[in-house]
Amino acid sequence: MECLIDKGFDQSLPTFVIWEGVSMYLTLPVIQSTLKLVADRGGKTLDSGDANYCSHSPSANWYIAFDYLNPTWALSQLWKLAMRRAREPLQSAFTSTEAEDLVNSAGMMVLENISEGREMHQRYATTEAGGKMFVEVPVQYIGHYGGFVLAGTLQN
Repeated sequence: MECLIDKGFDQSLPTFVIWEGVSMYLTLPVIQSTLKLVADRGGKTLDSGDANYCSHSPSANWYIAFDYLNPTWALSQLWKLAMRRAREPLQSAFTSTEAEDLVNSAGMMVLENISEGREMHQRYATTEAGGKMFVEVPVQYIGHYGGFVLAGTLQN
């Protein structure tokens, strides 16, 4: 965050953080601290005595979008072995409820949590372009993936 601020990033503007393909490779404490960082930056005005204070105190809403893996398959022994061999060991996976609890415990609101296979399939695996279906993924596969959360802060 300090690097962004040093380069002129204006924390007072509404900010959207896209954090896709990351959470599964991080430990729970790192995920919690990242969500807390976003929550603490948005929707609040920092006191000038705060270590995170800058001349442009944040007062705008901040949002974060992230995906997560379903622990049923992502943390299975077979999948963990496969990911270790690929040198991409998975560290975290969550149920839909656990993902929402993480967001809420950081002080943000869940705006959307898409974790049901049929809804994910309808939104992302049957997209039509120019009247032609260009992706077809069976519902049973996409439903095992996990989910996608959009969360945000509210202005005080």
